[in-house]
Amino acid sequence: MSHTGHGTLARWYHALAQHLEAGMTLVDGIRSIEGPPAGDREPMATALSSGLDLDAVLTDAPAWISNTDRQLISAGHGSGTLPDVLRGLAARHEIQQQALRAVIGAMIYPLVILHFAVFVLPAGRLISEGISDYLQAILTLLVPLWVILLIIVAGVRCRVRLFGWLGDFLPGIRGYRRNSALRDICLVLRSFVSAGCRLDEAWYGACEATGRQRYIQAGIRCATTVQAGSPPSQVLPELKVFPPDFIRIYRSGEETGKLEESLTILEGEYGRKASASLAAASFWYPKLLFLMVAVFLAWQVVGFYAGYFEMIDDLIE
Repeated sequence: MSHTGHGTLARWYHALAQHLEAGMTLVDGIRSIEGPPAGDREPMATALSSGLDLDAVLTDAPAWISNTDRQLISAGHGSGTLPDVLRGLAARHEIQQQALRAVIGAMIYPLVILHFAVFVLPAGRLISEGISDYLQAILTLLVPLWVILLIIVAGVRCRVRLFGWLGDFLPGIRGYRRNSALRDICLVLRSFVSAGCRLDEAWYGACEATGRQRYIQAGIRCATTVQAGSPPSQVLPELKVFPPDFIRIYRSGEETGKLEESLTILEGEYGRKASASLAAASFWYPKLLFLMVAVFLAWQVVGFYAGYFEMIDDLIE
């Protein structure tokens, strides 16, 4: 299965929006604009050029086009606002790429120190027992470390629910997940509204885009309220996932007919809060890991010299 990262998708969506605004066709854009694998793009372009409906093409589209992306592209195409929708998707993927880069960048130095410690700690065996025992000691430490790292990376990429649940208990990460989920809801909800979608579909699609069950349940409740003929703001105070400022600004936009402007304000506000939480987590957690490695190294060094001096005392006696 081919994989396309957030950065590649952000650039591709942005270029595709410019392509469409220049008067070129969607088929030509999908076929000619590089980014995602050509082997995935060409079947989509061929199906569209043969007259197949876009919704049918999106149904069979590669996995790197998420369900939320498909819904928004379909809605934008139907309402004639596809370039704007593509720009919104580009912004969303760019935000996710920036968050990923921040986390990776913050973890590089502690991981380098940790690997340095793995090679230094068993150095005494190289002198006393030989290179084979030294290499065995290194592998004994490295293999579990790499397995843990692979499990973490795979869990984050596949959005395993357990990792999200654990993240909700960690200061900084908890705030980032909460604020980024609210930012995504505002961004996707605004995109659906701009594309002319029904409000119940927009609310459900926006909450589903978070991938988090508590927000999806809230989206179902809002969609049900809209279908019953009532505005979503009526039920928002009963839901525990939306803070008071979200409810106040959303209700204001709903009552004044400026819902898109209100959602834009909320998107920016929660985006800033998410960035601040991520910056704090990216600063403190690597420092904590570094401190743990330093303490472990110090403990090993003290233990090594204690054993060394004990051996000298035994020899003297």
